[in-house]
Amino acid sequence: MTKEEFLNAMAMLSASVGREVPKPQATVWYQLVSDLTAEQFQAGILETLRTNTFAGLPTIGLIRQNAIGRQPAEQDRSLLAWDRVLEAIREHGGYQTVKFDDLAIHAAIRSCGGWVALCEQETEQMITWTKKAFCDAYRAHIASGLLTAAAAARLPGIIAADRANAGYDQPQAIDVTTHLTAIKIRVADNPAPTKKIVDKPEYYKVGQRVAEPLFESSISGEPAKTTMTIEEQQAKIQAAKQALRQKYGG
Repeated sequence: MTKEEFLNAMAMLSASVGREVPKPQATVWYQLVSDLTAEQFQAGILETLRTNTFAGLPTIGLIRQNAIGRQPAEQDRSLLAWDRVLEAIREHGGYQTVKFDDLAIHAAIRSCGGWVALCEQETEQMITWTKKAFCDAYRAHIASGLLTAAAAARLPGIIAADRANAGYDQPQAIDVTTHLTAIKIRVADNPAPTKKIVDKPEYYKVGQRVAEPLFESSISGEPAKTTMTIEEQQAKIQAAKQALRQKYGG
């Protein structure tokens, strides 16, 4: 939530209770609720006004409790996951390769540009934009129940990239425990690698029509067929060689 969004919500609160919030108090309040979205904060204010009787301004703790209490379970979890990410950034930083026990966090971080890029962001950018992008991506991955192997892979740091460029082995990843309840999410297998063309020498009688595969297709992996005779194939090869000799004077 930006400061402008916070001030707009506070103006709504002040108009509703007939009291202005002093500037020093508003500054402290923003620090206490800046991790919420504007929608959450406004919902918390409305719920507080709707269900509580009080003289003057409500406490910011009550507003926050009502804001968080109205969130669906998956949104609660995304905020907790975000808190774990911030803790890991403070503890390990972008130089280390990390591996969270919640693989949906890996996919969400990759949606935000990757581990190193996230660690290098300014605090204001994290609060204003990245947090929402992370939580949205995290909830989407949780809802799908499926991650690709690439998205679920560990998050390489700067040291890993430097070692890879130098041809060294990758450093061991640091395991990060989130203490979140385990969820059911499946990691899709890596797609089978494309088959390369493989020569298969076969022997045929002179004049026999070739009906067996001579090689495997590098695109489909299926056997490629030909109906040329051995003589015709040899003639084409000789013609190609002759063209090269004439071209390069060999």
